[in-house]
Amino acid sequence: MKGNRLRTLGFSIVGALALFLASCGQQPPPSNGGGNGGGGSQTGTLEVTVLNDANSQPIQGAVVTVNGAQIGVTNNQGKVSASLTPGQYAVNASATGFVTPSVPLSATVAAGQTTTLTIRLQPQAPAPGPGVCRPSGDTSYRTELVAAAGSEPAGIKSIQITGQRAGTYCFAAGVLELRIYLGQGEENNLQVILVSSDNPQATQVIPHRWQGSYFVATLDTRNQQIQGVPQRLIVKYQRGGNDIRDQVWEIVPDNLPPQVPDVRPVSAIDPVEASGPQPERWIGGPASHRVTLTLENQDLVDNPANPNLLASGIKEVRFFAYRVGGYRAEPRIGEGRLIGTARARPYQVEWNTRDGNWPDGKYYVYAVAEDWMGNYHPHPGTPGAAPLAGFYVNVDNTAPSVRLTVQDRGVRDVGRAFNTNQSGLGYYLCDNPTYTWGDGRIDIFPAESGFVSGCASVTYSAGDTGVGLGNGNAELSWAAAAVFVPEGTNITYNINVNDLNGPVAFVLKAKDRLGNESQAQVQVTVDNRRPEVDLLKLYLPSQPSQTDPDVVLAGSQLGVRVAATDTLSGVRFVRFYMGSDAQARTTTVRLPFWNANLGTGGLIQLPIQGNNNTYTAEIRGGVGDVLVPVLDPTNESTVAPNSPADILVIVSDHAGNANASFRRVQVRHTDELDNGVDGSAARLRVNFPIAGEHEIQPVPISDATFSGAFRTAARSTTLPNLVKYAGFYGQDNTPLPYDDPNNLYDLPSYLAAPANATVYNLLQVVNTLPYKLVLPNPAGVFGVLFNNYGHMEAVPTQ
Repeated sequence: MKGNRLRTLGFSIVGALALFLASCGQQPPPSNGGGNGGGGSQTGTLEVTVLNDANSQPIQGAVVTVNGAQIGVTNNQGKVSASLTPGQYAVNASATGFVTPSVPLSATVAAGQTTTLTIRLQPQAPAPGPGVCRPSGDTSYRTELVAAAGSEPAGIKSIQITGQRAGTYCFAAGVLELRIYLGQGEENNLQVILVSSDNPQATQVIPHRWQGSYFVATLDTRNQQIQGVPQRLIVKYQRGGNDIRDQVWEIVPDNLPPQVPDVRPVSAIDPVEASGPQPERWIGGPASHRVTLTLENQDLVDNPANPNLLASGIKEVRFFAYRVGGYRAEPRIGEGRLIGTARARPYQVEWNTRDGNWPDGKYYVYAVAEDWMGNYHPHPGTPGAAPLAGFYVNVDNTAPSVRLTVQDRGVRDVGRAFNTNQSGLGYYLCDNPTYTWGDGRIDIFPAESGFVSGCASVTYSAGDTGVGLGNGNAELSWAAAAVFVPEGTNITYNINVNDLNGPVAFVLKAKDRLGNESQAQVQVTVDNRRPEVDLLKLYLPSQPSQTDPDVVLAGSQLGVRVAATDTLSGVRFVRFYMGSDAQARTTTVRLPFWNANLGTGGLIQLPIQGNNNTYTAEIRGGVGDVLVPVLDPTNESTVAPNSPADILVIVSDHAGNANASFRRVQVRHTDELDNGVDGSAARLRVNFPIAGEHEIQPVPISDATFSGAFRTAARSTTLPNLVKYAGFYGQDNTPLPYDDPNNLYDLPSYLAAPANATVYNLLQVVNTLPYKLVLPNPAGVFGVLFNNYGHMEAVPTQ
């Protein structure tokens, strides 16, 4: 019985092969034509042939229209004809699976003649997705063809393709399971065979096994010999006797990847020269941050090894950008960020490097083509795998780094001339020692932050870590001037701004070669004018209505009224000083250290007395009345005649520009002995109580008390000359303000020469024991002791 069953199956196999061969090689019988016959001399014949533009094969069943009216359907040769009256006609054709031309063709029909016309139709693109594969033959029992567990990609898909072998095929990939839903007892009545169209005589029996509720036959479609070749997987089920029921799965194995996409940019990418022998490509910036990517091989095909074999076709091309910098210069498939996906020719995507936070850096741009069965290019380095076909490009959307600071260069720059023998940046540099006016004695004090006089010290940094600055330069501009400056870090230029007054914005702009631009701006107030000051009056506190008393007593107080203005940067401070060129009565008198007759041509700053016996060094603001002590210009006794002294006011604006005014007074000596304070009895001692700070205090040499130590032993006990306060001063060799020859009230004549003047600026007044001052740096500080009679003496350093 088993022998008869096998013989029966064998005959059935032969029958199945005959059907297979017939389906592969035979054509349908020819039709009788689809056109209308032509007639008499009053008509002509139009013969239309419709072809597949992809392979020039005739299209059967195409509908042909003339002037929009149907004249017939093409036969198996793609032809149709019709008799028409002479004239001009618009002819078109349409067919399932093909694109109807948008513009009809023109044909002229002449009486008694045959006019031929050929219309070529473009095949429509494949269906947007795969369909469902189904078996043919006897379907009285159920089978299904599915992907085996763990195989990827795997499965079957019904896909319509175009080209020379256009049609719908069931493509298969990976390892498949054919499940046959029959009872377990049917095992000996079941056979599964595989027949290949390229060798129908060689059949392969596929083993099957029982698995729970169905039979399973496993088929590995990855055999290289059957890729792209139609296969028939035939299930033969003998139900009883000669009742053999065949069910056929027609599949085309497709496990080969598509061709490697060769990615190229469509839009231009600047080949900016960078370090190294090869030019680098760059994208980024406001105008070049987008690039259109496409394929050099626009004829990208699936299964490039043999284009004549069937393949499921290109499903999509995915474009990636892999940021270089890891341990691999080129990526594995799918590494990097997805730029975009193209699903139809010409396979183009746009890469906007400013959309999606693409970090700056070097990228390898490549593409992966995947067919409908999920096959794609193997990873680089896989045996037999072709290399990727991409390109390297640098992304730079970051603006250059810029930093800018502007401050006043220092003193004595107002009036400095420009370098007229130079151009560009050199013209503005503050290295010309020539002054156009004022001899540089306008800005004698350091400017405050945000204010500049004479010369601006401009420090900047400009650079780009990506594509680099255009021409390696940045642009520095202010007011109406603009100059190019080289890139670098912490570069300083001293810019002459003597031609400016008022708010000025310094702007540093840097643009890289891709157009990324950044800027830094610092605004300062430039002031090259000295403030206005007027010492309005001197008066005695007891007689405020009187102006400029004839005589003032040493050790007393003097009222001073001053008015100062500055329209640009504003008044910063007003300070009060005393100077004198008075001669001493005898050579035994110790003149004050600031008296001009000692050769210093000096000024001593006067403390300003406030409430509760407190003192300050200066006032803020431009108008006010102050009380200052009257010092003895010669340290003499009442026996001597009066001595002249000058009360000076020096005002500074915020830019450091200064002006001065003075009035002269006669000082009457009030002590019966010369120099009522003896500084030789004390020393200035420096202690270090706190890290970074210093204590300075006058201490007695003897063991006597402070009050006793600061007076001579010969002093009369009836006129106690105890110390009234101690002042701490710093010596300043800054020149005095410019002495305008047109203003007789700027400076006294003995102070007009700046080289001979020494200014003693007050740091602090201490009027209680132990006369101590804490300073971070005591260098150059000295103490001065004052008594009630306006006498003083400097305390030497210990």
